[in-house]
This record gives sequence, C-alpha cells and structure tokens, in this order.
Amino acid sequence: MQAFVRLLLLLSASAIALASSSSCSNSPPANYGGTPGAAPAPKAPASQPMDPSVVHGLWKSNFGAVKLVPNLAAGSDALEGVWLYERDGQEVIGYFSGKAGGNVLNFSWEEPSTGTPLRGAGYLVFDPQGGSFTGRWWTSNQDRGGDWNGWREQASATTAPAADTAPRPDY
Repeated sequence: MQAFVRLLLLLSASAIALASSSSCSNSPPANYGGTPGAAPAPKAPASQPMDPSVVHGLWKSNFGAVKLVPNLAAGSDALEGVWLYERDGQEVIGYFSGKAGGNVLNFSWEEPSTGTPLRGAGYLVFDPQGGSFTGRWWTSNQDRGGDWNGWREQASATTAPAADTAPRPDY
C-alpha cells in the first residue's frame, strides 16, 4: 500500500510540475555552510491548533511543486508528500513524511542522488488557515540545510516570495 501511495504521489507531482514551472526557477543557492557534528539541528517553534486536512493538496514552494496528503496507515495526524524540481536539466522528486502536532509538521525526507540517496529531517510551520508554510530542512549529517517556504496557488502575489529571491535547494 505504501508503495502505491508513493507512486500516486510521484505521478501527481509530475503532473503539477508543469503548473509550478512558471512560479520559480530552481537554480541552487550558495551552500548552507553547516559541517558534520556542528550545531544541533534547529527545533521547530511551538505549535498552534490546526486541522491537518487544511494542508492537504498542492503547493508551490522554493523547492518547486509540492503535494501533501494524509498518511492514514501512520495515524490521523500523519502526513506524507512529494516535491518536484529541476536540477541540471533533470527532474528531481523527493519524498517526505511525518507527524503533525497542530500547525507544525516534523518530517524526515529522502531525495535521489548519484550513489546513496540524500536523507534528512526538518519541520514545516503552517499558517493555521492553510495558505502558506515556512520551515527548515537539513541533511542527516547536518552538512547542508536551508529554508523551505510554500504558498497556495490562489494566494495573492504578495504572499509568494519573488521567484528571483527565493532560496533554492542546495545539492
């Protein structure tokens, strides 16, 4: 069942990639600058009450298209999702999952890479109405990380970061 859900998410991400491609360029930013064994991973801020279903669906982000769905096999507060962006002319699809506590999602993630897949963790803090999110991500050895910001398509232009100033994945 989990494999089927991932396949469904991947197909959905591919479909929304076209819609998201005009929203932002996905050129990588400067390196995060972290080093293995350096400062501990950031902690998510305190949460506010929120119905997790308000975050289900399609998003645009500084990592490209994102889709979030419930992970019913893992519990009522569990979410999983995919993101899709272009790197060096190739489509990159990453997968993440975690538990929501109010408007905060603590997640683990995986993204394909040459050789061993990249893995890590992070958190997203959602606007309780489900219109935007901000968050942080980092690799398992904490040598890379950065911000992850998202918005809904129907959000006003003032809500979305400008395409030329939004941070991008650093791989």
